[in-house]
Amino acid sequence: MRRSRLAAGVGVAVAVAGIGLGVVLTGPGGGTWQRDLGSTPDDSRSRGPADVRIVLDAVDFCRLVANRVDPAALATVVDGDHALAQDLFVGAASLALD
Repeated sequence: MRRSRLAAGVGVAVAVAGIGLGVVLTGPGGGTWQRDLGSTPDDSRSRGPADVRIVLDAVDFCRLVANRVDPAALATVVDGDHALAQDLFVGAASLALD
């Protein structure tokens, strides 16, 4: 299994080593990123195709990370592993400090 979940209180931890993630944030402050999760910034391995590609508005992403919006309420485009995208949304929302 490429990923696993560990329920811990309110949050969900996801083991994602080797998972390819593409994120496109649209609008002001947006950009495009592709990372192999579990690698370091100076990792020289070539990146393969993303297992999941997520496109959403940059402001909506900020609201998600601040836990101010339910992931299901976001207007997102997800290509690839939808279950992994949901895990990533839950993980991003858990970054909020409140």
